Amino acid sequence: MAHTADTAQSELKKRVADFTDLVWNQGDLIAADTYLSADFVGHFAGGPDLRGAAAYKRMAAELRRALPDLTHRTLHLIQEGDRVVLRAEISGSQRGELMGIPPTGLPVRRTETTLMRIEGDRIAEMWHLADEIGTFDQLGLTPPEGAGPLGQIAHTFKLMARFAVLQAKAGKAAKAQQAAAQGRKAA
Repeated sequence: MAHTADTAQSELKKRVADFTDLVWNQGDLIAADTYLSADFVGHFAGGPDLRGAAAYKRMAAELRRALPDLTHRTLHLIQEGDRVVLRAEISGSQRGELMGIPPTGLPVRRTETTLMRIEGDRIAEMWHLADEIGTFDQLGLTPPEGAGPLGQIAHTFKLMARFAVLQAKAGKAAKAQQAAAQGRKAA
């Protein structure tokens, strides 16, 4: 028979695995209300802390809009006491704005590590690190390796022009959606 500590460990790890599958693979953002504590705090490198399930759901919705075909794959799930560490890989095609970057249609694959502190059966706190530089590189935002100062400047100008084109395309698509919606209302 398994030790009680082993069973509790398995249950916490399963709970984290279920939460990440529901939110990230199934798109069930309401699951955050069940799995996150009322005073949840999420610390995401490079951004402001997320406070509460509503803030987490907004962040998840933004990422899922940017990568509508997002898949999440657990690589490692490790527990010690009330802490669970999740190392995962996410992938998808950037079809919406991502960190201020207009849609590119390019595929993105990155690894991320999240440390979660559990209180009872809920995630109370989370520390999250992701390979953002790798994401930027996949989207063509970083200068080519070995680019000298002039190459970096040239890359910046090309990037600015590319963003202008992408933003114009996104603006036209939004206007077309608004026109279609107004047409449906008039009908």
